[in-house]
Amino acid sequence: MTSVKRVESKVGRLEGFDVRIRHSHGRDVRADKGRMPTYPYERKAKDSMTVKQWIARRFGRHYAGYRVEVLDWYRKPQRGNTKLGKVRESFFE
Repeated sequence: MTSVKRVESKVGRLEGFDVRIRHSHGRDVRADKGRMPTYPYERKAKDSMTVKQWIARRFGRHYAGYRVEVLDWYRKPQRGNTKLGKVRESFFE
């Protein structure tokens, strides 16, 4: 088990984009909240995967009861149909 901050950090390092974890009702989760499962993946998701697919297949499977926003370089939440490759590109523009 780990903290929200560490989960967000690991997702950022591995996936190449930032995320913001929220409670199911939409409020931010404190970064120091513990007892979160670690992010279990070792390889980043394919660039062709959409934000909605990533949330369902990767985040949602391990973090029930929480929502997540996928953020671009400007810290703006991305729409569900946005490809992860496009989100990652925003960090190198």
